[in-house]
Amino acid sequence: MKNFFPLILFIVFLLFPCCENVYQSQLDSLDAEKTINLKWIERTSAGMRAWYAITSSYDGVNIAAAVMGGYIYTSADGGVTWTEQAGSGSRNWGSVSSTTDGVKLVALVNGGYAYTSTDYGVTWVQRNSSRWWSHSFSSSDGTVLYGTAESTGNIIYKSTDSGVNWSTITIPGANYLTFIRGSANGNNLICSARPGALYTSTDGGNNWVIRDAVIGTGIWSLASSADGMIYLAAKRDSYLYTSNDGGVNWTQVTGPGVQTWIRADMSADGRVMGAIADGGYIYLSFDYGVTWKEQASAGIRAWSCIDICGNGTRIFAGVNSGGYIYTCGVP
Repeated sequence: MKNFFPLILFIVFLLFPCCENVYQSQLDSLDAEKTINLKWIERTSAGMRAWYAITSSYDGVNIAAAVMGGYIYTSADGGVTWTEQAGSGSRNWGSVSSTTDGVKLVALVNGGYAYTSTDYGVTWVQRNSSRWWSHSFSSSDGTVLYGTAESTGNIIYKSTDSGVNWSTITIPGANYLTFIRGSANGNNLICSARPGALYTSTDGGNNWVIRDAVIGTGIWSLASSADGMIYLAAKRDSYLYTSNDGGVNWTQVTGPGVQTWIRADMSADGRVMGAIADGGYIYLSFDYGVTWKEQASAGIRAWSCIDICGNGTRIFAGVNSGGYIYTCGVP
């Protein structure tokens, strides 16, 4: 009978147009049911490693994953098979970011240099200076790059020529800048400080506005839509927060509850969101962060990184301390 329910609703809608909203809400409910427990695949071919960061192309076909105290690994088939990129060197990789086509990559080393690749991660060029790098962000074409380093206080490092040359950006009053995300063109930015606040910029980092009225301190991860208007902030040992106006106003997401949030990501349009709890579950939203689904089928693990490809059809997550990479497709 359940299989005929959408058809029955459609016939009722034809006979009674006023039922349109009811029909649509029922279909939305059925769509939500499909995504309660997605099928997660353990990618043993990547090996058990201390996975620390992961990124993908817009379609989720090309992936790069970084190991803390190891190499960068890449996949050209959505995570089915993996290649150890010896050219990256074995380092304390802390961050990796990709262009929409997956060709260009930027990766940062904790206590080392920044590195860039223009051939899907096969060869790498050392950039900038040795620092205690935190997180990287790349524009969609890889021309504009950003990097944060907690050891340098309120300074963000920016390149407008794919990493060849770097300049510094200062956020007045900030300290220990950690996570940075932004729009596809690299103009709209959001940055977190630990301890500290959230800061946003709409001009490529020239000017910043403090945004901490609701969230306060303790943000461990950020995610941004391609237009830089939808943001997701993960506050450790607290709640998730979303903004749909470029960080001006924020909404506390209570559905998943208080978790030890460690990383978050979203699709280019912001519809698909994901967050991982350290020693907990993966949580996903398919309605711009309104409702969230605990991914029990993925298990409770020491999750360390999550990536949602641009078009929102594939999701990847890595486990720290000798774990695997897990992937799933979104129906």
